[in-house]
Amino acid sequence: MNKTRLQIILISTVIIIGGVLIYFLFNRATFNANVDTLPEPNIKIQTQTVKGIKFNLRNAKFTDKELMVGYEVVGGSLTKNDLVCIFYNDGKLIEDSTGGEQYKLGEMHYYLTARI
Repeated sequence: MNKTRLQIILISTVIIIGGVLIYFLFNRATFNANVDTLPEPNIKIQTQTVKGIKFNLRNAKFTDKELMVGYEVVGGSLTKNDLVCIFYNDGKLIEDSTGGEQYKLGEMHYYLTARI
């Protein structure tokens, strides 16, 4: 290989890797990356208590391709309770969550995100 071709391959590789890293950094930051404190709600908070565990739906964000929700869980241990987020529309199952994050805010106090 000549020197010019090697430089083009190296620059192309750096640009692709940089683009992928920037994409993941910005997409993670758009919803609530590295939550140390409870984020401000962007919807009216909806609360439901189930078996002594309080769930507060606090955030919702959606695009044409993705739906993300953020909810606070108070009074339960996630190690003892297996939580699954399932999305319904008019009583019909849309889909189980395909991803999300879990942030511990304190003893038996969590902030969870789910996305489809």
